[in-house]
Amino acid sequence: MILIQSISQDYSTSVVIQWLCDTNEDFIRLNNKSFIDQITFSENIFRIKINDKIIDLSQFKSYWFRRGSFDFESKLNQNVEMKIPIEGYLKGENLIIKEAIDHYLLKNVKSIGNYKTSQNNKIIACEVAKNMGFKIPDFIITTEKIELLKFYKKHPQIISKSLYGLPGFLANNVDYSAKTRIIELSDIKDCTDNFGVSLFQQYVEKKIELRVFFLNDKFYPSAIFSQNDVQTKIDFRNYNKDKPNRVVPYKLPDDVIEKLKKINQELALNTGSYDLILTPKNEYYFLEVNPIGQFAQVSLPCNYYLEKEIAKELSNA
Repeated sequence: MILIQSISQDYSTSVVIQWLCDTNEDFIRLNNKSFIDQITFSENIFRIKINDKIIDLSQFKSYWFRRGSFDFESKLNQNVEMKIPIEGYLKGENLIIKEAIDHYLLKNVKSIGNYKTSQNNKIIACEVAKNMGFKIPDFIITTEKIELLKFYKKHPQIISKSLYGLPGFLANNVDYSAKTRIIELSDIKDCTDNFGVSLFQQYVEKKIELRVFFLNDKFYPSAIFSQNDVQTKIDFRNYNKDKPNRVVPYKLPDDVIEKLKKINQELALNTGSYDLILTPKNEYYFLEVNPIGQFAQVSLPCNYYLEKEIAKELSNA
């Protein structure tokens, strides 16, 4: 049997499951709304009950950590006064359970991804990539306007990026999400002398952008022609739905593939997506690696059938 951990709205998970159904594979899918309400863990037993279903983790031959998490439903008496905030205590309890389940599964079955490596650190990943021989954009993390001004004077153009994920917020019934954008001098002048921790990066001119999905050191590169459209030039995620960017399969040089393999090994990754840049001078820059990431935008236009490849990997355990 195969265990899949995801979120209910993840389309790619559903497509992988369709492939599993075609080969009559048994599987269980746990979504982000799954609560563990019973658990028994001993030397020979690791059994949990989720949504009225008892699951013996020893019966699984493979495990795919796609997205999300699950929580251990607390049985604590809410009338008991705690010396520490109850939310903090329960968060710690949940963390132990998640890590224990992850460790148990990784030790006994083939896995694609895991809870631990899903927490990506852009700064660490860039440092590792640099040590492996990649060029990376110059960057600064700062809370000080004066330091940002110095960085701005150092580079012809700079951009802002989030350190963790893509934050978003709702204001006046409008959904806003953070994207990469050019920072102008007027933006900096409008800043207060001190602000929240922020990442700023040298803007690197692009010939094409590369999104490279990988599964167990097999790489599926795609080239994104984002530079032909003003709307997508800075960040291809500013999608032009009327005229989408052209996306085609791409062949990476052998030395670039070897560097990516070394990064996988250093960061203990067996799946995810790399974001790279090919400059007009044909230099490869490393931007980041996403251990989770969307892969449909690589799979569909390039005819890689990645969902089928994932299903095969889970089945052939």
